[in-house]
This record gives sequence, C-alpha cells and structure tokens, in this order.
Amino acid sequence: MCREACARRRCDRLPRRPSGHRGSRRGYRVRALARRPEQAAARHAADEVFLGRVTDAATLVGLVDGVDTVFSTIGITRPRDRSGYARLDYGGNLALLREAERAGVDRFAYVSVLNGPTLRGSVRLADAKERFVAELVSSSLRHTIIRPTGFFADMRAFLAMAERGRCYVVGAGQRRINPISGRDLAVACADAAISGVKEIEVGGPDVFTHE
Repeated sequence: MCREACARRRCDRLPRRPSGHRGSRRGYRVRALARRPEQAAARHAADEVFLGRVTDAATLVGLVDGVDTVFSTIGITRPRDRSGYARLDYGGNLALLREAERAGVDRFAYVSVLNGPTLRGSVRLADAKERFVAELVSSSLRHTIIRPTGFFADMRAFLAMAERGRCYVVGAGQRRINPISGRDLAVACADAAISGVKEIEVGGPDVFTHE
C-alpha cells in the first residue's frame, strides 16, 4: 500500500478534519498527487489533483509548480519484496524532492518514523526513510520532519489476532504506545510546517499497553 503526497500554496494533537479541508480553511490551496484516475475522483478534500507516479520521475514534472510547501507521507506498509522500501520510501520521495527543487518550492515536510535514527540499523523501513531524511536535510529546501508514533489504523492487526484467539505482542504486554489518528497527524503536519519547525515528534493523547 502506498500513501500519497500533497502540496499547499498560499492562494501535539489537534484535528478533527482531513488535511485538505484543514488547508483550505487556513487560506491555502491544496493540490494532491494520485496514481490513478479513480483515486483522483476520491480526493474530495483537494482543490486540484495531479496524476503521476513517484516511481516514474517523468510523470511528476509540473506537479509542484507554483507550490510553496510539499507534504509527503509516501511509503509502503506491506512490501511485496525486499526492494520495496528502497524503491518507494527512499527513491519515490527522492524523485519528489528533486522535482520540488526544480520548481523552486520553499519547504518540504516529510513524515518519517519515531526513533528513526535509532531504528535505522535494524529496520529496513526506518533505514529507507532515514536515508531520505538525510537527502532532504542536505537539500536546498527548508525542511520539516514529522515523527509520529503508531497509527490507530495499524492497531487493527492486534484486533484481528485477538479475534482469532491468539495475539502476539512485544515483551510482556506492558510496553506503552500512544497511537495517533490520521486526521490528528494531518493537522500536526500543517501546524509544524507553518511554524517553520525543523523536526517534531507527535503522538496521540491516550497511552495504552497491550494487556
């Protein structure tokens, strides 16, 4: 599964509206990236939709023309092969970054992962994301890196296991986690980019254990 990117132009827990509506309410025009026409039709929160694929840099030309800030959550959650993370989380975002540099974008906001630098040596997903973070930080663009905890949507895996009668957890089940909703994260991303902060960690308001 691949998450997408969006951009805004002027025309830790906050939300209650999707990112596109939130951007519009703040006075920004939102342009979203979609891979297929049927996805474009579903981007109701965006003012514009651009068709392109981050794995094909030629299709991204013009995506961020006239844009002042790019937001990217591009990445995969279930790779089909070992090259998935390097191809999308690193390569896809790098292609988007190069197009943003060409277009003269002012800021690039990127959603990485909490404790990414620590996990980089042992987790392929974190390694790919942090490789891109290094490219972003060394680029000519101003940057904002958002590091969220787990997502509520990812907790479905635990519910599915529990329904089958057996659930696998890390440790004795007492490790704590404060997952965040996608809508809350969208607002946190907008707030961080607008404030100009270079890096921020975000999580949900409630702390849980696996017990």
